[in-house]
Amino acid sequence: MHVGKKTLSALMALTLTASLAACSASTPADTTHAATPSENLVQTSSTPSVDEEGAKRTEYPLTITTYNYNKEPVEYTFEKAPERVYAYAQDNIEILLSLGLADRIVAFEEGIPQADLVVLATPVDTIPLMAVKALNRVNGSQVVMDLGSIKAELCEVISMHARRGRFVAAHPMWGTEYSGPRAAQHGAFTGRNVVLCEVERSDPDALAMAERIFRTLEAPAVYMDAEEHDLHAAYVSHISHITSFALALTVLEKEREERHIFDLAGGGFESTVRLAKSSAATWVPIMLHNKYNLLDVLREHIHQLQIMRRMIERDDAEGLKAAFDRANSIQRIIH
Repeated sequence: MHVGKKTLSALMALTLTASLAACSASTPADTTHAATPSENLVQTSSTPSVDEEGAKRTEYPLTITTYNYNKEPVEYTFEKAPERVYAYAQDNIEILLSLGLADRIVAFEEGIPQADLVVLATPVDTIPLMAVKALNRVNGSQVVMDLGSIKAELCEVISMHARRGRFVAAHPMWGTEYSGPRAAQHGAFTGRNVVLCEVERSDPDALAMAERIFRTLEAPAVYMDAEEHDLHAAYVSHISHITSFALALTVLEKEREERHIFDLAGGGFESTVRLAKSSAATWVPIMLHNKYNLLDVLREHIHQLQIMRRMIERDDAEGLKAAFDRANSIQRIIH
């Protein structure tokens, strides 16, 4: 990814929320920053070669087959190997290596000094500490950016850090129920808003770098403070997941014979419970670390369910129609 004439050498801290991996794994890599020799260096080549142990290395162009969230096969072709990719977390390291996308794996602390941009895309309960560790090591020209879906706790933890200005809090409003590099989709962020929080606390050049990246990805920027972001995220994102989990559990409890679920499930059911396939490792921390906003929206959600239950008990057709008509107005917001 080029920003102006300068190539960003990004340290990607990848685990279950692989937002940035969705960009890097689904398009041909275009980097020019040379890798530093090291005994941990894993080189890739566009021509066949054999290492000292006789193992054949990745050949380019390399075409891989993955699947989108509709379970449809999608092929991607990588014309050449990226010259430098850093990864954190064993499962994603193995995937990156198997796809020939990583040429050097280093410890988090070791990679930071060599990166222009440090991106944290890990479960939200790990981000505050990782952000502090990253800020402890960066200089005045490096940038640290997170992609988590909770901001208030993170921004509070780093608020008094001497290098707070080098941090940009970002949340791209895109994702699927799948995780990791294999869940990458080309053009995933196109047209999807990215929320940038507390931008007044970020240095102008750090914010400008983040904004250029998302402009390149064609993701419009929206600006909020951290607490406002967490409240709205609870209403438009987090409640959708917990509702999907609850509905899936309801159906599994009532439909003990699973074959009936498959026999009768239609598009409506599939779209409603799709998010129930999301990773618990990602969503448990989100639920617990945004619990006060989530409990608030849950109270309102349960209240609406109770109203509809009473209408059904009373055969209140007019009441149900009025409620459904009012709910249909969501079309003015979400097309």
